[in-house]
Amino acid sequence: MSSKICTKNRVNQAPCCRVPQGSILGPKLFLIYINDIINTSDMLKFILFADDTTILCSHHNLGDLVKIVNAELEILCNWFAVYKLSLSVAKTNYMLLGSEYFACTIISS
Repeated sequence: MSSKICTKNRVNQAPCCRVPQGSILGPKLFLIYINDIINTSDMLKFILFADDTTILCSHHNLGDLVKIVNAELEILCNWFAVYKLSLSVAKTNYMLLGSEYFACTIISS
């Protein structure tokens, strides 16, 4: 993700949204900017550290978990669009944790 602040370059151009790389205010502005991401969902738990975000969700049924997470990710996608932020898909991962039985049911399906 990159943090951005809107400034107007020229009269006829659309606003350019950026914080200069290496600026002292950059990290603080980013934290202020991103802090309300935790308000986007009651189903997800967010852990924020600097510019890294971990999202947690649990459910006893894998099918329901997939539906919930996909619906919540749609909401997050809209939040990113509103705040003009982008997600680095190349740096995005997911992990499923569960019992041995749970793992076997995933592998066999």
